[in-house]
Amino acid sequence: MNDGADGAGGNDGATGAQGPTRPAGNDGATGPTGPQGPAGGGTFTKMAADVAPIGGSGGANYVVKWVAFDEPFDEPPIIICTARDSYTDSFNVTTKHVQTTGFDVIVRRQDSATSWGAFIEVHWLAIQP
Repeated sequence: MNDGADGAGGNDGATGAQGPTRPAGNDGATGPTGPQGPAGGGTFTKMAADVAPIGGSGGANYVVKWVAFDEPFDEPPIIICTARDSYTDSFNVTTKHVQTTGFDVIVRRQDSATSWGAFIEVHWLAIQP
């Protein structure tokens, strides 16, 4: 047998057979359970959505427009809305006087304290929990 101590080495031999497979170990302990979240229904009793045409501001730096629901709600709903135009202008949209029959939407230009001529639309969603 040549151990390579004298500088001459031979080729590696063939790989031996694989040893026996051992049985799997036990599972580890289960980690702690996180806190329970609040209960929630996840459903709504009524929803409505539409697009309210606002148009230009007519020289003002904000516009208030009444938006009526096609069908009244049982109680004043939650309103989610956003403005859309075809330019890079920036608008703030908020609501006021939310009632079972409709709400006031207020659109104000944010990127400039001036009026606007672009045709603005407000997309809205009304939700009754």
